[in-house]
Amino acid sequence: MGQIGVLDTTIASYATNSDWSFHDLFGSLLPDRILDVFCNDAAYAIWRKKGGEMPETDDILAIKVPVPLGGGMKPENFTVEDTFSFYETTAPIYKKAHAQARRS
Repeated sequence: MGQIGVLDTTIASYATNSDWSFHDLFGSLLPDRILDVFCNDAAYAIWRKKGGEMPETDDILAIKVPVPLGGGMKPENFTVEDTFSFYETTAPIYKKAHAQARRS
């Protein structure tokens, strides 16, 4: 199976490892919380507790400003947004993060 990479939108970070495959993502990386930052659902839990509804199938709870750019893991820094629109508008930021990760 091919190698995968993981985009963490909260910290505008792209990570990959030559040992990671699609099978590993669901077999160990997520269930064993190896990608612990990626699995952090604290902001979502707080947002729900404050009355936020579960997003529709095509929506995500999207971060407005990534943490390294001054945003926080607070409910007011998140908004429900269409998944495809979110990645279309933020693609340039994450493209830059991916390029930086490849250079490291």
